[in-house]
Amino acid sequence: MPIKKYDDQILRPKALELRKQGLSYRAIARELKCSPGKVHDLLEPFESVQNMLKQIAILDLKLKELEKRSSDFQSFLTQLKVEAEKVYEEIDRNSLVNMKEQLMFILYNGCRRSRSCKWVDEEGYCTKWPFSEPPSKIFDAKEVYERDEDGSIKRIFFHQVIKAPGLCLSCPHYKPKEAK
Repeated sequence: MPIKKYDDQILRPKALELRKQGLSYRAIARELKCSPGKVHDLLEPFESVQNMLKQIAILDLKLKELEKRSSDFQSFLTQLKVEAEKVYEEIDRNSLVNMKEQLMFILYNGCRRSRSCKWVDEEGYCTKWPFSEPPSKIFDAKEVYERDEDGSIKRIFFHQVIKAPGLCLSCPHYKPKEAK
């Protein structure tokens, strides 16, 4: 077999580029279609101890720069976190105020509606919606005994809508009191 002649000026830049990508001598040799010994001969001057020390110094400078940028970024993130907490507290405070205002508005409308409904008696109990059991421990209820069509007596409860006006807001049978 004849000895192959390689042009070092053409192969060296390609070998250096492949070495920078992290390829081994064998992988570079496969890419360039030459022997690993030839790759070693091409790269040896660039991989000497002096050259490695220069690369270490360059990498050390880059590492220090990255550490500085990392600490700057960390302080920036800390500052953002503090500002985000302030914004969150402000939003939380505003939402509580808005919720209180909305609740007061709902209760006001319910009170107004319950006082003007024709189904509410003088004591503030709704006579349109009788319950067979007390509606809840939360709501005040009035117990009444009534006769059915068949003559039997049954117990019913009316809930207090003046004290719990939210019940009137969802009532589909609301009718204003007639003027006397």
